[in-house]
This record gives sequence, C-alpha cells and structure tokens, in this order.
Amino acid sequence: MEAIVEKVTQDVYEALTHDLSNIKLEQERMSENIKGITKEMEKLRENLDDLEQYGRRESLRFFGVPEKQSEDTDSVIRDVVQQHLNILLNEKNIARSHRITPKPGNSSHGRGPKPIIVRFTTYNIRRNVYEAKSKLKGSNIFIHEDLTPFKRDLINKARKMSSVKRVWSSDGRIIALRSAPDGHEKKVLVRNVSDLALLE
Repeated sequence: MEAIVEKVTQDVYEALTHDLSNIKLEQERMSENIKGITKEMEKLRENLDDLEQYGRRESLRFFGVPEKQSEDTDSVIRDVVQQHLNILLNEKNIARSHRITPKPGNSSHGRGPKPIIVRFTTYNIRRNVYEAKSKLKGSNIFIHEDLTPFKRDLINKARKMSSVKRVWSSDGRIIALRSAPDGHEKKVLVRNVSDLALLE
C-alpha cells in the first residue's frame, strides 16, 4: 500500500512540476509579447505625435508679451516682431493668434501675461521669426516652438535631469546637451520616454 501511495505522490509531483514548467514558459512568452506590443504602441504614439507636431509647424508661442484690454493680438505680435526682431510683418503674414491660459500646474500658470500662440501663413515666415529670437535677450519676452503636450512633457523631464546642461527644440525635435563624466558634451535627440535613459 505504501508503494502505491508513494507512486501516486511521485506521479502527482511530476505532473505538477511539468504543469508549473509549462506555466512559466507561457508567462515568459506572454511577457515577451507584452514587451513587443508596448514597443509597437510607443512607436505608434511617436508617429501620431510627429503628425500632430507637423500640423503645428507654422506656429510659435510668445511669452511675456504685456496684455492690454481689447487688444488685437495679430497687431501686438507684429509690433513685437518689428520692434525686437527687426522683421516687418504685414496682416497677411499671420493666419491666427490668440492668448492662451496655461493649465494648472504649468510653471507659467497665473504668473505674468498669458502667452500668445501665433500661426503664421507660411513655414518660412515662422522660421525667420524663430531664428531671430536671440535678439529678445534682456526683453523678458521669449519665443518657443508650439510643441505637442507629449513633447512638452519630454522637454520638461529632460530639463530636470542633472546630467543635462541645456534642452531646446528645433522643428519639433527635442535636443538635449548632455555632460559626460569625462567633461565632454554630447547632443542627444530625445524622441520618446525611452530616450531619456540615454541622458543619465
């Protein structure tokens, strides 16, 4: 009788061990599948974000421009650009402009004048204005590209990293200047959250 019990116990143990082994293999396969799906989703989100960013390629955000009652923001921007950047814009160069209220939690929320988002009629006009932004130094007015929320989040995360000296955007691409332990500096293109690891 003991031999039968031992035999049954051994068979059950082997069956359970086999089942556990199969479950472990299945979990590993599922884990690999999830990793693959996650990568595909990240790539898809990146592609969708690039499309959204392309739709913003004619737009810029102006910060620090004083507010006036009943203002015409098109006229305000033309004045700022002519006065500070020495670029003459006419009424046809701006497709649309308006003040935006930063969301709660945003560093500029509730402080100073509301930013102005400006959509120019052509990319070339927008590029000329953006490339001249260094002339604004000392004026308390700043110009930034109109980045998607995803890209704004990336740029803010990169700025908080101790190894990053400077972060900027160029045509919607985020570039970080990373300082290496050997004293050298390296430019890193930050396209997604995974790329932030390259800055550590």
